[in-house]
Amino acid sequence: LEGRKAGKIGNVMATNYIAEKLKTYGIEPLSNSYLQEFTIFTDMSKNGANEFLLDGPENLFEPIAYSLSGDIKDSEIAFVGFGITIPLNDPKLKYDDYQNIDVKDKIVIVLTGDPGVGNAKSVFRDKDYINYRSVFFKLKNAISHGAKGIILVNDPLSLENYPNEETPYFNTSEGSGNRFSILAGRATNHLINTKLKNSLTTLKIQQTIAKSQQPMSFMLKSKGSMSVHLKKNTGRISNIVGVIKGTDPKFKDEVVVLGAHMDHLGYGGESSMEPSRVKKIHNGADDNASGTALVLKLAEKLSKKSLKRTHVFVLFNAEEMGLLGATYFVDTW
Repeated sequence: LEGRKAGKIGNVMATNYIAEKLKTYGIEPLSNSYLQEFTIFTDMSKNGANEFLLDGPENLFEPIAYSLSGDIKDSEIAFVGFGITIPLNDPKLKYDDYQNIDVKDKIVIVLTGDPGVGNAKSVFRDKDYINYRSVFFKLKNAISHGAKGIILVNDPLSLENYPNEETPYFNTSEGSGNRFSILAGRATNHLINTKLKNSLTTLKIQQTIAKSQQPMSFMLKSKGSMSVHLKKNTGRISNIVGVIKGTDPKFKDEVVVLGAHMDHLGYGGESSMEPSRVKKIHNGADDNASGTALVLKLAEKLSKKSLKRTHVFVLFNAEEMGLLGATYFVDTW
């Protein structure tokens, strides 16, 4: 079943199997069908030009799935370290990669991670500052400073084989269909290093920041153009719902709901134990195939009894996407 990811064929097979089981047990559908359909985001797909041009031919580049779609032509480019701004009222840390540099309507180049990478004594190692290294924060901070585009580059100290690194990867499900008001993508250290002067490299910049714990931001002499064009795709999936109606006139309007979610993470990816681009089936035995099996076993056993109260059996879909099936079930009850 390929990990039963919502929107994928394995999930459809599991859905049909569960519905057939409820039918076999003689349990009625809640309405006209065992399948309670709703719409979900499935993935983002490229829908036109997706490129980053920097003083020449196209370079290795992939869009980020929650990027805005659009084009930026011949823009000035600013390197802004880790793209982090600590609020001025913070009592423990003063740091701002955007200090004394104007990025309005420009493209910014930002390293992943934070200044604590390479410095175990850095205040950034404090758990209170972990969120500043997130991609979401970096995008929001770039937007708040007026940037029109952002290019993320892997911080060199976190790469196992620097200067070798994998080519950028387009994660089609990243961001769950949400979009930021900025063009966003990923490029390589090699590309950025070719535009730096005086033997400067992203590695040397990161090492300098790690040692000094001070920003090192500057304008590049090169200008760049950037295009991102993505399409949001949706699909229809289903909860599976069956009912045994109560027989007692006094209690039949009271409802007992027995449920578990039947979807899982498919081949991994974002939020999984295997977040890399390497596909690996996540079977989800206890998340929540075991719970699904228990609900089906209870359905089988209870279908043979006369029940005072009405019992509803529901196998929720798209739990891994944010309790979507459970939310839809409750909202439409």
